Amino acid sequence: MVEQVFENAKVHFQCCRCGNCCRHVKEQILVEPMDAFYMARHLGCKDMGELYDNYTCPTLLQGLYPVFLMQVKGPDDACVFLEGGQCSIYEARPRTCRIYPFSINPNVLDGSFRTFQNWDQHEAHFTGPLISVEEWMRENFNEEAQAFLLTEYRMLPKLAAMLQQITQDEQMRFYSQVIFLHYFNYDLNQSFLLQHSANLEELKRRLERAI
Repeated sequence: MVEQVFENAKVHFQCCRCGNCCRHVKEQILVEPMDAFYMARHLGCKDMGELYDNYTCPTLLQGLYPVFLMQVKGPDDACVFLEGGQCSIYEARPRTCRIYPFSINPNVLDGSFRTFQNWDQHEAHFTGPLISVEEWMRENFNEEAQAFLLTEYRMLPKLAAMLQQITQDEQMRFYSQVIFLHYFNYDLNQSFLLQHSANLEELKRRLERAI
């Protein structure tokens, strides 16, 4: 169940350190470019490709736009980074994990965000002390993450719409450019946001020329 909550709300939540929310997550954890960037840095990867190759699997969102999902392991389809019941990349965990038990829906028109609490099967998580939604999001959804998500929500529908305007054969040929520019073309020693915006603008220009 998903329920909208407001910044001034307080909800019951505690991390039980059981690792249960990291299990049975096959095809559930989206690894966004910003996630991959900081995971790659944290793990000491030589480039983004090393991160994607070793820890994610590609798929098509709604059969059209390429995305990457976290790999899983074992009979319980646990996150590949779950070790000894704990997250082994906790400091660089993806946004989906970072803001749990909440999710975010950006409003691209005014740059605001709606916050939702996700009630799942882990009942023990929702019997703890009251936490402030505002403080939780301030700690786990910083200004860089906000700017990234707004850019994604503004650009991806436009890029997907342009992909639909070219033939299927052209789409297949174009996927390599989409994957390279959106996901791989980052210098891990430089600012992420500047590179991300430049990559999506370049991808938009290339798609406009292809239409």
